[in-house]
Amino acid sequence: MTTFTNKKDDSTIPSNYTVNNSVNNAVSNNATTFFNQLQQSKIYNYQYTLFLILSVASIHVLEEMMQDWKTWAISTLQLSHLTWQGFYMTNFTMYIYMIGCAGIGWQAPWFSLSSASLIIINAIFFHVLPTLTTSIYSPGTTSAVLLYLPVGLFTYYGAFKDRVLNVGNLIISFILGGLLMAMAVYLQKNAPSTLKFD
Repeated sequence: MTTFTNKKDDSTIPSNYTVNNSVNNAVSNNATTFFNQLQQSKIYNYQYTLFLILSVASIHVLEEMMQDWKTWAISTLQLSHLTWQGFYMTNFTMYIYMIGCAGIGWQAPWFSLSSASLIIINAIFFHVLPTLTTSIYSPGTTSAVLLYLPVGLFTYYGAFKDRVLNVGNLIISFILGGLLMAMAVYLQKNAPSTLKFD
């Protein structure tokens, strides 16, 4: 008597388990690769603060013009050769520089953060301290206190949160900001006489 056995060859018939397992492994590997790339990529959430500096700088300069900062600077800071053409040239140069900082962004934080240090230094040494030491209001102090200081400090905070701020970038940016402020004073004292705005 012959006995027939219904036997399946597992080597020739793919099981659903094997197929599903292969798909799951492929999906898992792709997901792992995606999240690894996401962690390695630099996603900046606070780089926009560099453009915010441009906005507050415009408001600050407008306030200085409306409140006649030149006359105050001549009488209080003894900048006898200060002219409006020097004022315009200086602020135009600084604004172009700030645009460059915003454009470069966190690719070179030691450079871009110098625009933040510039407005912080300007607010403290050309508005807050002169107002406190002379008891005479420095035109532009309102926007310096309400806009320059908060936005400047917030930009550094944003750089910290985006993990691009370190001690070296902090120091270099403030050195650059100090040099820019010194250059601003020089430009205001030595503006070409061919520019006639007075």
